[in-house]
Amino acid sequence: MNFSRLSCAVLPLCSVLVACGGAQKPAVEPAPAADTTAVAVPAKPDLNNPTNLLMALQLAYNLWQSEMQSRSVNEIVQSAEKLYKKFTLFATNFVQIGRSLRQLQDTYDRADKQLHTGRGNIVAQLEGWRKKGLNPASQMPAELAAEESSATE
Repeated sequence: MNFSRLSCAVLPLCSVLVACGGAQKPAVEPAPAADTTAVAVPAKPDLNNPTNLLMALQLAYNLWQSEMQSRSVNEIVQSAEKLYKKFTLFATNFVQIGRSLRQLQDTYDRADKQLHTGRGNIVAQLEGWRKKGLNPASQMPAELAAEESSATE
């Protein structure tokens, strides 16, 4: 394997299993271990033997899990920032709606007093004219006339 071609950006951890023991010795004699190490060292792979292979695999797994958790945390933080921004915009609009509704209610109450509940209101004056003999072609809405008569009693 040509370790010098491997890119650290693509494969940040390269592990090579180096067999040891008497049973593996004939398998490596055509390419001695010293030559394999000389080719591999410039690429800086992690040389492992069967004894520490599981530990190296567990380390790689833990690093992978840590990286995935880190990415998840970053995604959660970005999502939370977007949600917070949307909420602040919504809350600002909500407060503004409340102010507008209160202002609208105040304006309505002032107009209601001018029309039929306040002292000297328009409905009371018109009903007074009707009682004095004015015969209008149309009738006052029952709700306004009823409130006016209860307000004068």
